[in-house]
Formats: sequence, C-alpha cells, structure tokens
Amino acid sequence: MGHGVVVLSQRNIRPVVGWVALDEFEDILVQACNGQLLAPYGPRSRVTALGRLVSRLRPAARPRPQRPEADLLLVVARMPQDLRLLESVPNWRGRFRQVAAFILDSFCLDSYPSPSRFFDHIFVTTESGAELVRSRFGVPCSIVRQGMDCLRWASISADRSIDLLGMGRQPDSYHRAFQEAFHSHRSPALYLHSPLGAKAGPAIWRERPMLLKIMQRTQLLLAFHLLVEPAVNNRSLDGTMVTSRWLEGLTCGCVVLGKRPTGVMAQEMLNWPDSTFELPDNKREALGFVSELLADQELLARIRGRNVVEMVRRHDWRYRVATMLKKLDLAQGPQLRHDLSRLAVLAQELGGVA
Repeated sequence: MGHGVVVLSQRNIRPVVGWVALDEFEDILVQACNGQLLAPYGPRSRVTALGRLVSRLRPAARPRPQRPEADLLLVVARMPQDLRLLESVPNWRGRFRQVAAFILDSFCLDSYPSPSRFFDHIFVTTESGAELVRSRFGVPCSIVRQGMDCLRWASISADRSIDLLGMGRQPDSYHRAFQEAFHSHRSPALYLHSPLGAKAGPAIWRERPMLLKIMQRTQLLLAFHLLVEPAVNNRSLDGTMVTSRWLEGLTCGCVVLGKRPTGVMAQEMLNWPDSTFELPDNKREALGFVSELLADQELLARIRGRNVVEMVRRHDWRYRVATMLKKLDLAQGPQLRHDLSRLAVLAQELGGVA
C-alpha cells in the first residue's frame, strides 16, 4: 500500500487569496498523515455527459477493492459544487478504501451536486450543510469547523507597531471613518488596510506568511461578518461563518473588533471573555472605542494572551485532522501525535507567560 491518505485539491485550478487558508489545511493534513497531495490543473471537470452518467452508476455497481492503493481519498472543497472534483480521478472507487470530503462553505445549500451521494463521509463546517447531506443524500456527515495553523503562527509578542489593521473586505462606512481619523498627521495611530499583496495566482502562497507577519505586528484587527454592508459580488450573504480573518487574527495575537458572526458557530468557537469586541454602529462612537482600547495597553496584553492560548488549545487544524481520522476509524500517525503533543506544550508555555 502507498500513502495512507491522498488529498485532492483544487488549488491549481484557480488560486485565490480568499481560499489560501484551505490550501494551508491541505498542507498540514498531508504532513500530519504522511500523505500525498493531488492538485490537477485546468477545468474542474473534463468529463462528458456520458462519462458523468457512467461515473454515477459505476461506484454503486462495483465492489470495494481487496487491495486498495490508499486508505483514504479526501476531496477538499471550497464550496459544495466542488465535490465534482472527484470526477478527475480515474477509477477512484477501486483505488481507495474510503472516499470522503471536507467542504468549507457548506452553507451554500443550493449547490450540492448529485455525486455527493457517492462519498463514504462528508465533513462540513455548518449545521445546515450537515442536515442537508444526511437528509438528501443519506451520507454520514460530521461537523468540523475551520481551523488555523496555530502551531506555526501563535504569537503573544507585545512588539506591535500597527495600531489598527483592516485586511480584506471592510464595510465602506467604517473604512472611510477610520481613514479620515487615523490617516491625518494629527493622529499618532497607524491604520493599515488593503489592498495588500496578490489576490490570485501562485503569488498568494508566497505572500501568505507576509500577511500573517503583519497581523503579528498588529494591535487591533477589524473583522466583520458578511452581512455587514455586503459587497454585490460577494460569494455569500451568510452572516454566521467564523471565517479565516477571525482565526488568523486571534492566533497572531490581535485583539479583534468589528461585527461578530451570528449564530451557533461563533457561540461555540469564540466563547471566552473578550474574544471579540463589537464596534458601535455610530462611527464617531466607534472611533472613540478604538482610541480607548489603544490607550489601555495592559488590557490589550491580557486579552492577547488569552486569545492566543484559547486558539492553540482549541482551533489548530491538527485537531480537525484528528477528528476526521477518528470518524473514519483511521489511526493517527506518528507525525500527527507529535504535533498534538507540541500544541499541548505550546499552550502550557503561553499560558504561563500570558
């Protein structure tokens, strides 16, 4: 038998900075499981209509292999329709003991394709996605939230020269107010905001560390759920997702403020005191709130320490990998066990310092 875990990625089909955290998950999964990454180029599916029909019929008709190439093929999907990526793998049912998927934006309920029913297990980030997969396709489905590479990027450093960071999409009304207040020579505060770096193409992987290092040098990070002044071309109007920005900022030691996601996910994932701060709707009051926070360095240091420790204890991607393996009845390999031990030690060390 070859690699125990094979990860099927779409990173080379359309590299976009908004999905780079998912590429990071794939790399961690491959490393933790001593696995293999498959990342095809070109269109998601070159399969003809007849080929699609054959692929729909074949998995149910063929027996499972006696000697598969690997224990698991895991399709990593940005959105539900990306499960069709499975069609790019010839004879996938004959080559893998189990075929599973992880869907990040699983709340897009109208885009689950018919091949969803061929999977042995589907992991989703949302309750709504899990309910749909179970009821419509009869496939076992588990909720696994998004994570972050806390082992690599956790930082409680107090050396933070950027006062306020707005990275990525920002509500225009808040953005204009912060620009007017903090870009003036009269203000000692530094407000740094996008555009920063590449939006698409291979450069997004080279620049990912730069963006996280910027966060490690930031005191306050702005983050807003997607229903706050949504962009017309936004891929989703869902306000419940705890997206990458929240997890990145908390791991890198930022104090996060803005408009917190609504619903169960945020209540579950960010349930310690002062994990986030809500900005007032009134922009003048929001400016005053930011200035008051920046003036209280003792408070910021205390919150920073708690945030980072909680992230290391709860939300590293390696915990998500362990959960998936357990659900699929697959054993943890030595690298994953080692990394989980390192996380426990890191949390203890940070907790003693914070």
